[in-house]
Parts: sequence; structure tokens; C-alpha cells
Amino acid sequence: MRYLFAVAAIVSEFTALSLMLQPGRNPSLLLISLLLHLFASAVMAWVQRSCIPPIYRAQRRGVVPLLTFVNFLAPVAGMLFGWLLVLWGFVKAREISYETDLDAIDPQIISDDFPVTHRIFGEGALATLLQNRFVPTASKIKALSLLSRIQSASSMEMIRQTLSDSNDEVRLVGFSMIDKREKAMNEKIGALLEMIKESRDPDRAASLHKELAFTYWELLFQGLVDVQLAHYIEKSVHIHLEVAKERIREDTSLYKLEGRLYMRQKEYAQAKEAFVRALDLGIREAEIASYMAEISFLELNFSRVSYWMEKIPEHTLDYQLLSLAAVWRERRGDANAA
Repeated sequence: MRYLFAVAAIVSEFTALSLMLQPGRNPSLLLISLLLHLFASAVMAWVQRSCIPPIYRAQRRGVVPLLTFVNFLAPVAGMLFGWLLVLWGFVKAREISYETDLDAIDPQIISDDFPVTHRIFGEGALATLLQNRFVPTASKIKALSLLSRIQSASSMEMIRQTLSDSNDEVRLVGFSMIDKREKAMNEKIGALLEMIKESRDPDRAASLHKELAFTYWELLFQGLVDVQLAHYIEKSVHIHLEVAKERIREDTSLYKLEGRLYMRQKEYAQAKEAFVRALDLGIREAEIASYMAEISFLELNFSRVSYWMEKIPEHTLDYQLLSLAAVWRERRGDANAA
């Protein structure tokens, strides 16, 4: 199609040139020749735009007026100069290189005491890669494969964003990963419900209720449920937690999960009670420090905010929270000094 437009532009250009060279200097002929020249310049600019290398895709829209102006500057010569600009773009495009392969990381080379934080070193880099329109399809699919191993709400959200990717293959892979994870979770829930129904041992049944509560929570945490179903899933988590606590009375993880559930529902008083109960049963302060810091802040108990901020492990803070934690820790240090 663009070849036909190019031919039309060339014909219009030479027609305008022939009219311009007609003897007599007829104003009407000059006006017609200028309009034909302008039409030819604009059409040829569109053809030149379609030939620009894909690496300049983001600049294609803005370059049409410039190429039209260059083409219009002089009959024929302007178009030739415009094509020289396009050819120059091809030459410069070859000089631009992108890293197309993901470096393989051997887990064995990471020391046990190295503070690996997936949200900082894993998901952030992968998100940048997935949003880059110039990254090859194979690399995006490899990034999606890595993301699927990170069980978190943010990783699932990044996979979900690929459903609007311009590449059909990337969209298909993203959809299949979401569908696979949802089916796996639903199958696990169905199996646990069936085992609970068949169980005759109260202790075994309580253990299954605990696992089921955590499985329902994963559906919420990973963002695998619609907003309309979230309330039902939250209720299911609460029901199975209560059943489990009747037999498993000193499991700190149950009270921590209960506190997180109440935090999600913005029931901060109940959340605090659950976290305090977990503390009484021996949970480490570091495991609930971030939640307790948020609750203390909402209670305007700023001295406790500083206390709990100090309990949050340094390597679990991302770049956004690190400076915030530093402010509260310094505040506590100043208070102690006073």
C-alpha cells in the first residue's frame, strides 16, 4: 500500500513541477502547483515515516511534520533529502544495541546471610523489562516465567498487566500463567474441603482447616479473586481460622494471619488483639513489626511507631520505606538522648 502512495506522491510532485514551469506565470496554475506539491510532500512524509526503523517507533508521530517541511522546501530535491534522513536513521539504528538476554543467577553463589529481597532485586527489574516495548518476545516470556515463581500480589499484578501487551504471544503466556495459578489454587481448595469432609480425626481436621485458611488467604494476597468475591473469601478465611484455633490453641501463625486479615478489613483494634496474642504465644517481634507500626501510627502513639520501626529487619525494607524507617528510628534515638 505504501508503494502506491509513494507513486501517487511522485506523480503529484512532477505534475506540480510541470505546472510551475508553464510559461505565462498564471496565478491559478501556481496555486494548483503549490497545493499539489504540498500534497505530494505530506504523502511522501507518511511513506517515509512508515519506513523509519522500529527502534524509533515512539518518535514516528512527531516526525511527519518535519519530513513534510523538508519535502516541501524544494521540489524533488526536498524529497530526496527526506529519504537521506530516513537512510541516516537506519545507519544510526545499527549503532544502538540492547541487552536481549537475562543473566542466569546461580542461587549457590548467594551467601546464606545475604539479605535477598525479591521485591527489590527481582520484581522491579522484571517490571521494567516487561514494560519495554523494544525487548524481544523471548526475553519477556522468560521474565514472565521468573515472575510466576514469585508468590506475591505485585508479581501477579505485573503478569496481569501483560494481558494488554501489543504482542499476542506475550498476552497468551500471561493469560495462561494466571489461569494455571487460579486452577491450582482452586484444585487445592477443593481437595482440602474433601479431606475435611472425610476426616474423622479432630486434630487432623483442625490442621486441614488451618491449611485451608492459608490457601484462601493466598487467593487474596496474590490478587486472584475479583473484588466481588473478596468479601466471601475473607469470610472463609475467618471461618476456617476459628475452627483451627479451637484445636490448635498455641499456633502463632494462626493469630498472625488473623491479624493480617483484620488489617485488610481495616479492623485495626481486632488486628492489634490478634498480634498481641501472637506475641504472648512467643512470635518474634520482627514478624509483626510492620503491622504493629502501622497500628501505632493510626493510634497516634508515635513512640511505639519508633519502637516497632526498629524491630523491622533492615533487608526487608524497600527503597520507599527505608527513608521512612530512618526518620522514625532517628526520632526514637533523639527521644532516648533527651
